[in-house]
Amino acid sequence: MDDKETKKPVSKDTGKGDKSEEVAKAEQEDARVKRMEEATAERNALLDREEAREAEKAVGGETEAGQPPIPPKDMTTDEAAIEYSKSIGPGGANPLKEDGFI
Repeated sequence: MDDKETKKPVSKDTGKGDKSEEVAKAEQEDARVKRMEEATAERNALLDREEAREAEKAVGGETEAGQPPIPPKDMTTDEAAIEYSKSIGPGGANPLKEDGFI
């Protein structure tokens, strides 16, 4: 038992009331934790505000009331067939092309 030495806190005592390194590290860690808690609280407040804004936006929505209706396009049968074939895209079933209309 005499061979084992117990580790004592290292202190640099200059006679001016210096703190040990462990106490200084603990205080630094406490300050770091306090800053993180403050940042987390601020971030949570910002997230709450953003969520409220998104909810208001979703509930508010947009209406079509008061807006002029979109007039229908006047197309010939060939133009309508071409537009339909473009809307289904390449590789899609295109009965108009298969029947020889395009």
